[in-house]
Amino acid sequence: MKKIVFVAFAAVLTFTGCYYDNMEELYPALIINNNCDSTITPTYSGQIREIINNNCVSCHNPASGNAYVLDNHQGLFAVATSGQLVGAVYQRPGFQAMPPSGAPLDDCQKALIRKWVEAGAPNN
Repeated sequence: MKKIVFVAFAAVLTFTGCYYDNMEELYPALIINNNCDSTITPTYSGQIREIINNNCVSCHNPASGNAYVLDNHQGLFAVATSGQLVGAVYQRPGFQAMPPSGAPLDDCQKALIRKWVEAGAPNN
């Protein structure tokens, strides 16, 4: 009887004792931006510039010839206050969806941009 209990216990340890759940490895598509916190009050220098630099400036820069240059606050401010920035990143009807290819911004990044625009798109 003791042998059966020991074998059963050893089998349980063998099959479950070393199991390790790592969400990032098991579900990489769910982990988009670990550092995003949409509950904060976003600033241009703290969050918005990084989001724009990582997702927009490769196409919206002075060398691209694009009508909208977003590599500085002045250019971004014009697009933000016209309503085009929020419309584009939320991919609303009547606006060209941005980014045009690849994955859209995640919900947290969109929320930060919207909150920053609603605050007047300050250069802070």
